[in-house]
Amino acid sequence: MLIIDDDGDVRDVYTIYLRYEGFDVAVAEDGLTGLAYAQQHRVDIVILDLTMPRMDGFEVTRQLRAHDRTRHLPIIVFSGGFGRTTDAQDALAAGANAYCTKPCLPETLSREVKRLLQPPQSRTA
Repeated sequence: MLIIDDDGDVRDVYTIYLRYEGFDVAVAEDGLTGLAYAQQHRVDIVILDLTMPRMDGFEVTRQLRAHDRTRHLPIIVFSGGFGRTTDAQDALAAGANAYCTKPCLPETLSREVKRLLQPPQSRTA
């Protein structure tokens, strides 16, 4: 999986927990770097913040959806509750599969990752 977030503490907390849960985790500190990583490496899921330098999470999501290689990649957007009230709707409209408000418990994020990585026929809403 790939975590894209400009906050080092956030990256560290979620990376440590998700690795403990058995996931392989790569990180990127801005949207442009994360997009390049996702396009050049095999990634099973992307977790990204909305507000980042160089490219925001909305644009990262749109770019991932625009390319054949990453079009079906599950994307979880997680962002602080201080954003616009329409951030969740806008993230989903851009192509994200799920939205979590930060701070979210690592267990909640892990549960969402596991849900999205299940085969489509066995997912529950």
